[in-house]
Order: sequence, then C-alpha cells, then structure tokens
Amino acid sequence: MVESAIAYTTFGSEVETYAALAKLAIARSIQLANALWLNGRRDRNAADFYMIYEYAEDDLGGRNAIVKALGVSDNDITRLRKSANNLAPTDGGRHAKGTGVPEWGLDRQREFIGRFLKEWIVYRATNAD
Repeated sequence: MVESAIAYTTFGSEVETYAALAKLAIARSIQLANALWLNGRRDRNAADFYMIYEYAEDDLGGRNAIVKALGVSDNDITRLRKSANNLAPTDGGRHAKGTGVPEWGLDRQREFIGRFLKEWIVYRATNAD
C-alpha cells in the first residue's frame, strides 16, 4: 500500500515535477549523478564544491560551455576557484596553504553550488547531448 500513500501525499507539486526532471537528468549524466551524490554528503567543504564544478566541466565540455548552458557568470566560476584554493584548510579549503584571499566563504560557495546544480539538472533534463 505504499503506492497508495504516495498517491495521496503528492499533488503534482513543484517538488514532484522537479524530482522527475532530476531523475531524467541523472539518467542522462553520470557526472551529474556523481555531483549530486557528492553534494548530499555531510560536512561538505570547498574541495567538494569545486569537484562538483569539475564534474560539470566534464559533462558539459568545459568552462565556456558551462557559462552558456547554465547561465552562470565566468566571474562567479573564478570566485569559486579562488575561494576553494585560498580558503584555510581549517575552514574547508582545498590546499594546505593558500596563496591569496578567498572571495567567498563556505556559505557563499554552498549557495552558488546549490543554484549551479539546479540549473544543471534543468539543462541536462532538457538536453540529451
């Protein structure tokens, strides 16, 4: 009777629609599936967020393709990279020693990656190539 419970608790909501898009998108892209798994882990850090970006580079064909397909700015990608590389390791940075100043802390990186993943899901669900 689980199916009945599901039928009674969902009403064609935005969540249900988005879940269907996500299911289609991950069926089309192992990189997106891996990125979503990584994003679902506890205690994510800058290295995890940047790895999600790297999965998108592999799936979509590089930085310029990401900017075009997902509508994110090239400057935001640069900010993500610089922040991941320069955030202190005790704050979740990628390297033992950064060479600059991070533009974004983990909260801002998390927010960016959340929007990034949403756009990637929609793109991959509507574009099979």
